[in-house]
Amino acid sequence: METVKTEGVILRSMKHSESSRILTVFTEAQGKISLMAKGIRKGKGRSPADPFSYMNLVYSYKSSRDIQVLTQIELVDAFMGIRENMDKMRSAFAVCELTLRTIETQDSHPALFAILVETLQALNKTTGSPHNYFWRYGLRLIQEIGFGLDFNSCQSCGKEFTMEGGSFRFSFANGGLICGNCQDKSESLVSLRGESVRLLQYLNSGGIERAGRLKPSSPAVKEIDGLLLGFLNYHVEGMKGLKTAELFKY
Repeated sequence: METVKTEGVILRSMKHSESSRILTVFTEAQGKISLMAKGIRKGKGRSPADPFSYMNLVYSYKSSRDIQVLTQIELVDAFMGIRENMDKMRSAFAVCELTLRTIETQDSHPALFAILVETLQALNKTTGSPHNYFWRYGLRLIQEIGFGLDFNSCQSCGKEFTMEGGSFRFSFANGGLICGNCQDKSESLVSLRGESVRLLQYLNSGGIERAGRLKPSSPAVKEIDGLLLGFLNYHVEGMKGLKTAELFKY
């Protein structure tokens, strides 16, 4: 048996008994793990182990167990700025569910962990559209799990796209735009307007501060949500959308 100390973000918290919970946590070094938090539901008020809380954790690890035993938990940041705003909460829950559904257990992604913390910190402070941060996190997660999305050139012939004109086609199979000469009706193609392509290029090529500057139209929001979730549904086995996506308003 080994004692492990790590940082983690709680993705899901499920009731196990009157006083205990099973936590699914995305950790810096060990990836996604499940922890039995005994006695954590005692007392009144908000649990110290709510979803999207950033914690210091100590747990007892045994390789034969699927659920490890939490022995110590210390709150680093509860992100109260998120919890006090419903739109921010929707995006934070969506970011956590996206991580929960796409990352395998004990599959370490330290770079993605840093991006997750950065995203929650930015959501906590932003006065802009929270949903933009969900998009940026989704793009970074897709890169981290081995897919690269390209919104600048045709994935078949390599032709560079200009933003002149209003209609583009994105291929789930190829992970990028397909020009009119290369479109195949048998492919899984989704239509995008120029605004959506420009927003995706912008989010895909810079720092997180860019996300707060964007003011997308409602049609662009629908298109980008559809593209990101559709791409993951296409490539990640058992994905089938996000429950939190039902909370998004258009």
